[in-house]
Amino acid sequence: MPKALKGKIVGREKKVIHPYSRRAAQITREAHKQEKKEK
Repeated sequence: MPKALKGKIVGREKKVIHPYSRRAAQITREAHKQEKKEK
């Protein structure tokens, strides 16, 4: 899922977020919400 990773990296480059962590899921959800709003 390259899109999810991209959204993650933009917000916080210092902290490492593991791809399948709960935090990652939360961030991907926020990114998808923003994408839907833009469309």
